[in-house]
Amino acid sequence: MNTALWIRKLWFLDNHEEHKVNFEPLSHKVIGCALEVYSNLGPGLLESTYEQCLAHELTEA
Repeated sequence: MNTALWIRKLWFLDNHEEHKVNFEPLSHKVIGCALEVYSNLGPGLLESTYEQCLAHELTEA
């Protein structure tokens, strides 16, 4: 599964009440960073680009 699709699925799980998941604080922070990267970059880039940007976001979190 590519990174963008994975991020969209996590966003769906985190934002739809019927699928609400109780994420632990660390998991919630990781997902927040992933959503931040995806919302800033948008779709269509190479997976390696998302990976590098997510690594940067996680270091800053």
